[in-house]
Amino acid sequence: MNEPLKYHVYLIKSDANQDRYYKGYTTNIVKRLTEHNQGKVKSTAAKAPWHLQTAISFDSEEKAHHFDHI
Repeated sequence: MNEPLKYHVYLIKSDANQDRYYKGYTTNIVKRLTEHNQGKVKSTAAKAPWHLQTAISFDSEEKAHHFDHI
């Protein structure tokens, strides 16, 4: 039996600029953090590297999206 897909709202912090944070949501935190650190995300590329501060999981994309925009 497959586990249901989880949606994660995450907060990352820039190592290059300790005052810079970024919040987003994804279904794969490891892959998304890698994309941030490889400069593949336009809005975070200049402040890499990033590290994960926290993540909260939701069972629906709608809930994650709503929480991400609070």
